[in-house]
Amino acid sequence: MRISKINTCVTAIMVYYMCMDIVKLLREEIKKSKESRYRIAKETGVSQTRLCRLMQGESINAENAGRLLEHFGYTLKKQKG
Repeated sequence: MRISKINTCVTAIMVYYMCMDIVKLLREEIKKSKESRYRIAKETGVSQTRLCRLMQGESINAENAGRLLEHFGYTLKKQKG
C-alpha cells in the first residue's frame, strides 16, 4: 500500500513539472511571436485576459494550453504504455 501512495505522489509531481514546462514554453512562444496578443486571442479563442494572466505568471487550463500549443505548431502525443 505504501509503494502505491509513493508512486501516485511521484506521478503527480512529474505531471506538475510537465505542466510547468508547457506553461514556460507557451510564455516563450508568445514573447517571441510577432503576432499581437489580440491576434493570438482571436485565432485561438483564448481571451486576451487569459493570455495576459498567463504572461504574468498564472497557470492555464488544459483546453486553452492545447489551443495555444496547436497555434504555435506543437502537438501532444501519448506514448505507448
